[in-house]
Amino acid sequence: MASIINTHTIAVADFDHIYRSSLIGTLCSRMDRKVLFCASNGRELLQEQSAHPADVLIVELYLPVITGFEAVKLLRKNHTKGKILVVSAVYQPEMVKPLMEMGIDGYCSKSPEVIDDTIDKILSNQTFFDNDYYAQWSADSEKYLVQEKTSKQETAELKSVEIKIMQLTCDGKSNKEIGEMLSLSKRTIDTYVRDLLLKLNLNTKIELVNYAMHNGLCRLTCSNSEAGYCTCKTLFV
Repeated sequence: MASIINTHTIAVADFDHIYRSSLIGTLCSRMDRKVLFCASNGRELLQEQSAHPADVLIVELYLPVITGFEAVKLLRKNHTKGKILVVSAVYQPEMVKPLMEMGIDGYCSKSPEVIDDTIDKILSNQTFFDNDYYAQWSADSEKYLVQEKTSKQETAELKSVEIKIMQLTCDGKSNKEIGEMLSLSKRTIDTYVRDLLLKLNLNTKIELVNYAMHNGLCRLTCSNSEAGYCTCKTLFV
């Protein structure tokens, strides 16, 4: 008589569809795992988890519309079922303490292999906040930051108003809302966005959001900082 395999359902929330496909390939290589749904932003994650709860949620820290940080905070506040693993491309040391205090089950890099191993741990009712691992990840992140700084020097120079528009776009604001916040007309914001897409050789606002996140132009709000965002030395400051 064949043994019954206990299958765990997984949700993947990340703005990069290519990365999502790669991660899903790794996760679904095992018979005991099934990806229940994917989300490209924090709002989709909250909606899908409410309608179709997954056993494990893999959440990118810097999601658009509603950030991954805010999304998992809401999930825990609402006592939503499911293990939560938060991931990011670069180690963010200031995130470890608040994630632990929220009752998040783990925080690691976006390496599919690391995520695969970490899921095993949290499904065994362990948490994953490993200082030795973070030390190595931090060293790897420093190398990434040097490369990122070099690449930024080769990108087009942006005006302060253009950066502000990109940051508000990452927050999920419409062009009309951005115009009201900056005391500019919607048509003016439309022109700024169009010119930004041309300047950066991009095609859509989603690509603009991805560009802002990968180049450190989007920052999480931080209640512990008078500046209104986290002032620790990271890629996103």
